[in-house]
This record gives sequence, structure tokens and C-alpha cells, in this order.
Amino acid sequence: MVWICEYCGAKIESSRKLYKHKREEHNIKNGQAPKYNLMCKYCGITKYTNRGVMTRHEMYCDKNPNKQQCKGHKNTEEICKRISIGMKKAHEEGRASSWIGRRKRSYAEQSWFNIFINEKIQFENNYYVNPYWLDFAWPDKKLYFEVDGQTHYTTEGKIHDEERTNFLKEQGWILIGRCNWSEYQCLSKENKQCYIKEILNKLL
Repeated sequence: MVWICEYCGAKIESSRKLYKHKREEHNIKNGQAPKYNLMCKYCGITKYTNRGVMTRHEMYCDKNPNKQQCKGHKNTEEICKRISIGMKKAHEEGRASSWIGRRKRSYAEQSWFNIFINEKIQFENNYYVNPYWLDFAWPDKKLYFEVDGQTHYTTEGKIHDEERTNFLKEQGWILIGRCNWSEYQCLSKENKQCYIKEILNKLL
């Protein structure tokens, strides 16, 4: 019978040797791993504190040949359409959170707001280019960046965004990025940092 080490995938010929292997190679004592000692068998990272978190990391690890694609939380087409209709009605009645003069940032926008602030990047938030709002804009360079929720990925939402992008392009505006918030949240910390760096580089 072959025993498999759950920490590194090594094949051990007996349970006694497996116990010794885990104690010597992974510092496992009494079946418990010390804090920050678990290691990803694909990339070797060791900063995860428990097996459950590490298992999830390994599922989506970039170096995992069978990496699973995280789709994030997605509403159905019907629900997204209902949300879109509800927001349009709220705009018409002047009670939407994004109504002129009283627009509020969503959680996703606030996250990017904090990123730009921490990086000491000057920007305009909720910049109005009639008849559209831009999540983040740099008017002097005519650059803008969008953070999108799931309603943007319905058939109607995609058509609207395409018309919006084309209109702004005709006005000389350049879209430097469109962050799908659901997919962004599924990225590893390292990949998030790479994406943020990519966006910041376009502002230099």
C-alpha cells in the first residue's frame, strides 16, 4: 500500500515513514501543522494557515495544470435584466444612487478608489461626460477606467456598454480597462497586484 503526503504529494511506503516524513519535512507534530507551514504542491507558497484555505488555493493555483476557472457569483440573465430595468426606473424618478448630484460609490468602486488613493494617483471619480458617468477619469489625458458588476454582462448591458464606449471614443476618450468585479475577486493576491500594476502603468 502506498501512502500519499497531503502536503507535498510524496509517495511513502508505510504509515510510520509517512509520519516521520511529515515531522521532518513539514514540521507536522501530533497531526497538526503550525501556523503558516502549509505548502502549495504546485507553486510552493507557504503563507496559508489551514488545510481548507490551501486546498482552495491549489484548486485555482496558476501553476496547477488542472486549474479550475473561478466564475465568481453570477446572477441569471433574467435577474440581471430585472436589476437593469429597476435601475433605469430609479434614474427616471431621480432616486438612484447614481443620480446626478448625489451619486454614491459601490463597494467595487470604493475598492479601486482606495487603490488609487494609496498609490497617490490623482483622478476624477464619477466624472460626468453627458450623457454618461465615468467611474474613474483623467480628463486632461481623456483616459477612463470602469468597474463593472454583473448587470453589465447581460445582452442588453453589453449593447449599452458598446454604444457608450463608441460614443466616448468619438469624443476622444480612451478606455484603459474594464474590471469585471466578480472575476477580479477570484484572482489570487499576486494576480490582483499584477492587474493593478498594469492599469497604473497605462496612466504614466
